[in-house]
Amino acid sequence: MQKGEEVVSQVARELHDDLNLHIERRIYNFRAIPYLVNQIVLKEIKLGDIDLENKLSLEQYLIKLINLLEFTSIDTIQYGNEKGDYIGAGRLKDGSLVIKVTVNGDFYTYSTDESKERKQLLSIRQITIRGTVPGIKLL
Repeated sequence: MQKGEEVVSQVARELHDDLNLHIERRIYNFRAIPYLVNQIVLKEIKLGDIDLENKLSLEQYLIKLINLLEFTSIDTIQYGNEKGDYIGAGRLKDGSLVIKVTVNGDFYTYSTDESKERKQLLSIRQITIRGTVPGIKLL
């Protein structure tokens, strides 16, 4: 009887350890991947590989990047500045990609085609720019 309890206890410990390892990996990926992507993008901006003034180029860069990150925790990548410009790329729950931009205070969301270009206007929302967000450092 005692031997059986020891075996059950050992199996329980192994399951517990495996579960802890799995949870640690998920948390690491959830936190580390967005940080690494942010560092890569920041470096590309500083090197001049990304032109923040060329909105179409930036839009294409973001949509291609979000497409590459399909199997990560990242579902949106965005850029905004103090002038109220906003460009973003995101993945909807069904896996489809969207492009999000502001134009004259309106927030537009577009579906994308196979070549990751704007396909169809999905929605327009009016937004109010309230200034900078505390703790966010502008480039």
